Amino acid sequence: MSIAPLVTALEKIASLHFPQITFFNAREVVKEMLATSSEQSIDRSVQQLSSPMRDVLMKVVYVALSSDPKNSTTFFKWHAAIYKAAGPGSILRVVTDKPPMPGLDDVAPAA
Repeated sequence: MSIAPLVTALEKIASLHFPQITFFNAREVVKEMLATSSEQSIDRSVQQLSSPMRDVLMKVVYVALSSDPKNSTTFFKWHAAIYKAAGPGSILRVVTDKPPMPGLDDVAPAA
């Protein structure tokens, strides 16, 4: 399986923070995920992704799980493959990924 379509879809949403990703704007990634249900194919695909792309994919997994529970078995296969490749750090990076607060650049650090 070529991961080019998956990478292209991930690149389109890579600049979004986790709260900004919706099932609608992640639909191309979800389509690629649902097209691959074999655990071996999923593992191979995830292994070929860069670490930042694995994190974007993990964001999509969580959005997909909350929006499309009928396909949760497939999404959990992807979650397991990402976890195996990236470890718990990927989960932490996703759940702490928030847009920067406006005006924080203007605040001087405490001395």
